[in-house]
Amino acid sequence: MIPYSFLNRIILLTDIGPDEDVRIPFLEGIINYFASGKFLRTLVVIAIGVGIWILIRFVSKRQLEKAGKGSIIERNAHFLLMFIRVILTFMLLIIVLQVNGINVSSLVAGLGIVSVIVGFAFQDLLADWINGITIATERFFNVGDVITVGDVTGRVVKINLKITQIEDIDTGSIVTMDNRLVSQAKRLNGNINLLVPMPYDLPLNETNEMLDDIVGEVKDLDGVKWCECRGIKAFEDSRISYFMRIVCDDPFKRLAIMRYANDIIRLKYEERGIDIPYNQLDVHIKEQ
Repeated sequence: MIPYSFLNRIILLTDIGPDEDVRIPFLEGIINYFASGKFLRTLVVIAIGVGIWILIRFVSKRQLEKAGKGSIIERNAHFLLMFIRVILTFMLLIIVLQVNGINVSSLVAGLGIVSVIVGFAFQDLLADWINGITIATERFFNVGDVITVGDVTGRVVKINLKITQIEDIDTGSIVTMDNRLVSQAKRLNGNINLLVPMPYDLPLNETNEMLDDIVGEVKDLDGVKWCECRGIKAFEDSRISYFMRIVCDDPFKRLAIMRYANDIIRLKYEERGIDIPYNQLDVHIKEQ
């Protein structure tokens, strides 16, 4: 139903003479608003918001170029930009309403309460997202890296904003973890440090010859980039420990190469008829 006041204004307009003063309150309000400082301030706020959005798009484009195709940022860029756009639009709306004299304190207070409730309900999800973004931007690890998280060591096969999937190095199974749990992950390199025990009664020249044989055979193992014996690590109670460094081309092969290297060490003991050093206790009995 059309209001009576609106119909009355239309009737009055049809009866107006050429010399009469025409004043329509609605149009006057619009004209006064465009001529006021509120309209100018609103335009300034909107211009600033558009400028911020253009800057965000420019920065995001540069980050996508740095991250490369297939990265976690590239896979989730659309979602992140949409989320930022919603937040920016809401903030601009609040500021525009405030500039135009509309009291938004009750609205902000109500939204604050809702935000607290939503925050408690989705705090784990938000923590996963934040850690996912941190992993992507700081590049703590990437798909293909070998990491250790708690008791699990394996290769990263998938990363997104919510989860990280790891192929367990022992079982080969895929382990899915929330990103908030992998924030303390340790990325592994291909280095293996071994201590080779030698008996005290073995002459130095035979010790060096045996160590050279071990290093030579370890170098021939598949997946070994480099190996060397770096000398004596410690003089212990029943043995001399020599430090050996092995570098693998793939951290995922560390455990297998370590087993093969230990097998080579044991075979060298057997070939030379040398007992593997172990802790011994000498007991001296004093005769009465």
